[in-house]
Amino acid sequence: MNQLRPGWWLMVGLLGIVAWLAQLHPARSAPSSYPAAGVPALDPFTAAPAELCLLPGFGPRLARRMHQAIHQRGLTSLEQLPAVRGIGPARLAVLRSACTTWRGR
Repeated sequence: MNQLRPGWWLMVGLLGIVAWLAQLHPARSAPSSYPAAGVPALDPFTAAPAELCLLPGFGPRLARRMHQAIHQRGLTSLEQLPAVRGIGPARLAVLRSACTTWRGR
């Protein structure tokens, strides 16, 4: 049987660790203008609260608050939505990736 160099086992072990880490932290793709995977495409200004609940991070109360703010205050653009309690930069990014209508632009 052929003898392998001692460094060979170290290299095999390191490659295994790198492969395992790659599974834990998959590479993220750059944001695109299309809805992200798993995010339904919708118009947040005409969507019902039940449809808004389909977005990641949007529960029934936030969806209802957002729906009421849009219709009672007359919000017309995504830039106005942070005025709704509970919508910050992260949720605004989710809305931007799902938005099919760019009102106010």
